[in-house]
Amino acid sequence: MAKNNNRKRIGLIFSYNENWIAGSYYILNLIQALNTLEDANKPILYIFCGSAKEMNVIKTITYPYVHYQFINNTGYNSGLYTFWQRLINKISLLITKKLVFDERPNQLDFCFPNPEGYFFEKTDKTKKWYWIPDFQEDYLPHFFSQEEVNSRKTTQKTWVANQYNLIVSSQDSLTDFKRLYANAENKIAVMPFAVTHPSYIELNIDELREKYAIPQQYFFAPNQFWIHKNQQIILGAVKLLKDKGIEVFVAFSGKETDYRNPNYFASLQQYVEKNNLSKNIKFLGFIDRKEQLKLMAEALAIVQPSLFEGWSTVVEDAKTMNQFVILSDLRVHHEQISDNVMFFDPKNAVALAEHLQTVWEKSTTKIQIDYSKNVRQFAEHFMNIVESGNKK
Repeated sequence: MAKNNNRKRIGLIFSYNENWIAGSYYILNLIQALNTLEDANKPILYIFCGSAKEMNVIKTITYPYVHYQFINNTGYNSGLYTFWQRLINKISLLITKKLVFDERPNQLDFCFPNPEGYFFEKTDKTKKWYWIPDFQEDYLPHFFSQEEVNSRKTTQKTWVANQYNLIVSSQDSLTDFKRLYANAENKIAVMPFAVTHPSYIELNIDELREKYAIPQQYFFAPNQFWIHKNQQIILGAVKLLKDKGIEVFVAFSGKETDYRNPNYFASLQQYVEKNNLSKNIKFLGFIDRKEQLKLMAEALAIVQPSLFEGWSTVVEDAKTMNQFVILSDLRVHHEQISDNVMFFDPKNAVALAEHLQTVWEKSTTKIQIDYSKNVRQFAEHFMNIVESGNKK
């Protein structure tokens, strides 16, 4: 490890959740982006995880200046310490109100995202940064329970009241924040993310198509099966084409559960069966990331019909592989991409069907972009936020 006493010390909190895999990818992609910086500019990373499983996932990334530590929010009785250390801590607390052994971070220059709880109590408030992925509950409250809407809004109001440092992923989200919290005095930064893919080029597409029973020509829709991801509109568009005698094929990947709407995926399956679409639709479930990327890259186009996004990982995936996207007409999507894309009203199955037919029957012209610049800009943007947060 090269000696550089000026390296920023950055704490990153990592969790792995297949029910919200985009949140996990966010931190993985950030570390990969930081790895593209000149060596002298690379920060020291302190990765905090809650489990051995999460630690094993994050350790798959090679980064030269990194330390790993388990988060434990149980006070002096933390599993971070030996029996004798815990005993000494207990006695010390009774006598001096202080811990003798304290592994909590207290000298970080930056800690992200959402460093809450006992473990981060010693970290200076000005070094803590909180992430608001989006304000979906304000636009689509009917997709949430009232309890979850209240919980989200309460959290946001608490962060605003305490003037915590905030990060959002798009100018669109910043506009929403200013509308909802017009009098907020928080320091707030916009940080769109970029993605870095594991190598998938070596995978054999013919073997994958055989494995998943996918024809040579297909569309791909890689999204968690949450109701706001709007897979229903794709099924409706496929049916419209089938009724016209046009047989297209769409493969879907993603976790097939929605804790807010537990009957959603079953309703999609029922629609496929009722409308005789079993030869047109294939649900793959949550598949290996490399396999997913290979299937995305070899598809005619990616279909992303979401009703709401903060900053779409699917769109970034498509951009890095110069893949064509048939994309819902959201403000944030226009902010995110302008090449290799067709937009459509996400509530209009006819409009989507027209785009699907066009791409199915005619090859698309794809503009080649150098996405590595996006990854580097992600890292530089993040480090600029770190620097600005440390200015007096």
